[in-house]
Amino acid sequence: MSTGSHTGSWQPSAAVSTSPQNHPKSSPYTSFDIEDAFIDSKAIVRLRTTSGAIFSFKAEPKGLRPSFGRLSYTPETGRFHEELVRRLTEEGKNPLKSHELSRFVAPSLAEWATDKRGLDVIELGPAFTTEIPFSLEPVIGSYTAIDFSPPFLNKQRELLAANPELLVRCNHLVANTYELWLPGSSTDFAVAVCHPPLVSATAQDKILILERLHSLLRAGGTLAVFPWYFNEQPISVSRYILERFRLRRVAYLPGQKVRLLLILEKQ
Repeated sequence: MSTGSHTGSWQPSAAVSTSPQNHPKSSPYTSFDIEDAFIDSKAIVRLRTTSGAIFSFKAEPKGLRPSFGRLSYTPETGRFHEELVRRLTEEGKNPLKSHELSRFVAPSLAEWATDKRGLDVIELGPAFTTEIPFSLEPVIGSYTAIDFSPPFLNKQRELLAANPELLVRCNHLVANTYELWLPGSSTDFAVAVCHPPLVSATAQDKILILERLHSLLRAGGTLAVFPWYFNEQPISVSRYILERFRLRRVAYLPGQKVRLLLILEKQ
């Protein structure tokens, strides 16, 4: 059994390794299926893998991730977003291009969902990225992009047109996540990648969004969140997410062992 340090350092056991078939050689990542996740009497997050390894994350008050409040869509925001779209359209410069998203997060989610079909998928704050819907295309019944930026969503729709069979299954909803109201139990797979309400919001707002996502998911539905730092989360947020969801898998890139992709199941 291997145990990580109090800072959240992982020490994977020899029984767990990456698979070249699932993890691209150009950007290998490590993933672990989780047997159990809990918070002990000392407020340390413990993750037990299916191979028996146990990893620990302790949140230090001085190391907590700062919160910046709620973002809002203003005329100034709109002009900035329009400029980003213009740069992509006219100059071919993609300021949102992310190797983490294209070579790690999207392939990880496709691997997780490989045996599924006909999933209703929502993505929070995708801007004009398309890696998630393109990677999940074989399993998508419907895909809904939710973002408060009309310029971003319009551009994403344009880019998705490269796959007409996927585009007809796509919807675009202009909405602020904090004001999002969709029917309960209407989603199979919810994805949030670098989404401010789950990255830089207050503890109270993170819990609010997690509860909303929990209500949107069908029984056994999947929530994928990236990045997640257990060692930088208020303990109230870690406790909430582990009580409301079952942690099924974590993944990370080399050298980024506390910057986790969480794959969770509604319970």
